[in-house]
Amino acid sequence: MCTAEHISITRELRAVLEVTPLDSENVDKEVLSKNSWENTKLVWFGSPTDPTLKFMDVSQIACCPSFRPLLFVDNTFVSALCSSPLILGADIVLHSLRQYVNGHADVQMGAVVLPQSSSEGHTRFKDKFAPSNHHRRHL
Repeated sequence: MCTAEHISITRELRAVLEVTPLDSENVDKEVLSKNSWENTKLVWFGSPTDPTLKFMDVSQIACCPSFRPLLFVDNTFVSALCSSPLILGADIVLHSLRQYVNGHADVQMGAVVLPQSSSEGHTRFKDKFAPSNHHRRHL
């Protein structure tokens, strides 16, 4: 499931995954419960949403439904300086390092943040996506 703000991503994912788009103006426990299936693995949304700037209640969404899929929060708009979705119950958080952290538009960087308790998932994620050490050049 994901909110409509990520619709361009969901269009591409539909070839591989089944995606249920949701209206970000009406996401709460009841809406998630009605639109969740037993095979729902991920709930993905931005908070605040872009361009409407609606803040999603991450803690309310985190405590539902009973089977609890992974909660992925795109925190690009406000950055880690203003919002901490992991503390509110998110499982994975995406940050843009280009705007607030770097302070310029000359760098394209991002960070995927996982809680410290998910070390096994972190290791698998790192093995799959991190650059290999032997490609780094030491000066």
